[in-house]
Amino acid sequence: MPYHESILDGARLRTYAMRVARETEVPATFDTVTEVVDDIQVERRFFGLSTREVAVQRTVRRRSELGYWVIESRYWRRTTRSGDREERVRENSEYCLRSDGNLFVRSQRSEETYVDGRFWSSEDEPVDRDMSDAEILALDMEPEFHHQPGRVEVETNRGPSRRLRAHAKGVYLSKQLRRLLDSTG
Repeated sequence: MPYHESILDGARLRTYAMRVARETEVPATFDTVTEVVDDIQVERRFFGLSTREVAVQRTVRRRSELGYWVIESRYWRRTTRSGDREERVRENSEYCLRSDGNLFVRSQRSEETYVDGRFWSSEDEPVDRDMSDAEILALDMEPEFHHQPGRVEVETNRGPSRRLRAHAKGVYLSKQLRRLLDSTG
């Protein structure tokens, strides 16, 4: 049966995702390192006239659990150049399996600006949304890399190409879930 005649069974695929999450080891853990600055006032007696403040830093390590597995990542980046100014906007999309078995897409946007040798950056909080059937089907297509050079440069691997990675709808995601299951079993 050709791909376009196959039917996506989203409910069955989501049930399989829950099984994979249940039977797979907990996602990776990582350490977060936070620099905490405490201002401590230290008195120094020089004929009782002077005091000074000393900034003391301490490092706090916390063990965190990622809480999800990344199945695939895609991105879009735009760089705009004008004289001594350069702006970069980047959007990342990660297709993920949460440890409770839900399939979701995590998107995050960041911006960087360079002007006269100065640098500013901002990063939005990640936004999670349930993976739609259309996004499952988009994973069946091989991502197409696109680069458009110029004053406004665009680079992405977000758009699907016409090349299939699966013989039926949803099979690529199913294979990736199986790979995840086999990698920890």
